[in-house]
Parts: sequence; C-alpha cells; structure tokens
Amino acid sequence: EATRVKCLFPDGADIALKGHSGEAFTVLKCFLTYGADIALKGHSGEATIVKCIFPDGADIPFKRHVSSAYKVFDNCKNSKANYFGFKEEPLPLDEMKKIYKYMKDCGKKTVLEVVTYTEEEGLEGAKMAVECGCDILMGTMYYDSINEFCKEHNIKYMPFIGEVIERPSILKGNVDDMINEANRLLEKGVYGFDLLGYRFTGDAVELNNKFVSEVNAPVCIAGSVNSYKRLDELKEANPWAFTIGGAFFENKFGNDFSEQINKVYDYMDK
Repeated sequence: EATRVKCLFPDGADIALKGHSGEAFTVLKCFLTYGADIALKGHSGEATIVKCIFPDGADIPFKRHVSSAYKVFDNCKNSKANYFGFKEEPLPLDEMKKIYKYMKDCGKKTVLEVVTYTEEEGLEGAKMAVECGCDILMGTMYYDSINEFCKEHNIKYMPFIGEVIERPSILKGNVDDMINEANRLLEKGVYGFDLLGYRFTGDAVELNNKFVSEVNAPVCIAGSVNSYKRLDELKEANPWAFTIGGAFFENKFGNDFSEQINKVYDYMDK
C-alpha cells in the first residue's frame, strides 16, 4: 500500500507535494515532479513514507536543493572546469549573488539556467542573471523580449529549443524542426542553444549528433549526462559544452566534486 522512499537529502530539507485539490505539503528539500498524485502518509528523519500510484519498483524523481552550494563550489574552485552555474531556484537571490561573485573572483565564467516557459518568468530570470553578473543565460523558451534584454546587458543568450515541458524538463519535438527553429533564432542574434538532448522523448543520440552538426553556433547539451557511455556519445557529437549536476551528487564519476570534474575533463580530453 505504501512505498518507503529513502531520502538522500539533508535533514530539514523541503519537498513540495501537490495534492488532488492543489494544496501543498512541505516535508523534504526536493521536489516530486510530473504532477504525481501522492498522498503523504508519514515522515521520519531518514525516509518519507508515501502512498504511491507509481508501479512497484518505479523511481520517484527528486530535485535537489543544495543548501551548501557555496561550500560545493569552494571544494572544486581549483578543478579544471572553467564554467560554473546553477538554476534560478530555489536559492535566495542574495545567496546566488554571493556565490556568483566568488566564482568570478576565482576567474570562472558564470552561467544561470532558467527553467521557465512563459515570457514573464523568462524575463524575471534574465533580470536575475544581470543582478548576479552572469556571463551566460541558458534556458527559457525563446522570446524576442528576453533576447533584446540580454543584448542590452551584454549577456549571451542560449534558449531552450523544441517543446520543453515539466521540471525536471522533458524535450519533445521533431529533430529537423528543432534545427530549423535554431537557425531562424540565430538570425535574431542569439548566442547559442540549451539542448536537452538526454531529456528527449525520441532518439537522443541522433538529435545530439544532427543538431550539433547542422547548427553553426555554440550548443550546450544539458541534463542527464550521467555515465561514461554518454560521455563517449558526447565525444562523437562534439558539442561546444555540456552540463553535469545530479550525476556528481550521485557520485557517478568518483567521490568528491573536484575529483569527478577532473575525471570527466581528462576523459573528454583524451
């Protein structure tokens, strides 16, 4: 009747659960996604017990809130990565500005990825990127207003491409349509694209390879880069960049952050 979900997040974290009538319950510091109907049954320090409508053995997706983000960056500031950033929520703006300043002081290029889909939310994210002094704005669905705002403030704009839904994001659409859309947006002056290749509902490898080869602009493949197999695929696609976040928290490439970053860097550099 109930699934015990082991929590890997710090005590005192938040979880947003949406009930049938839209009410929210707060329990742990992450978000259950995809609009799942879950009735809260109980809570302990190590686990949350929920009545689950997912099939037996199904994974329930969580989104981490990194309450120690400053320390995480401090741990890997001397790693080989030159670009650092995070998403627009849920860190408070003052904390974001503090971390981004530290990144800049360490000589890093800074990126804010905004996972929103409306024009109003996207503009708010772009304003946040300006306040934080970011070099690059990734994400948002493309809008002329966001593009013009980024140009005015000397921020490189890399919007999502295709049909993006949910959070964590899912990418839908036709590969050729995405390529045509990207080439149209390049004529409007965007810097490059945030391609959610491994969140694609179709053939991710085909999308990554074809998009990178037919779009003459920086392409960052973001999301679910979590294995050496995918690193090999990215070597073949040869995008301008790719992001890794959750896989480092799950120690997919080693132990601490700095070690994992350098392992991935060296592997891609072979």
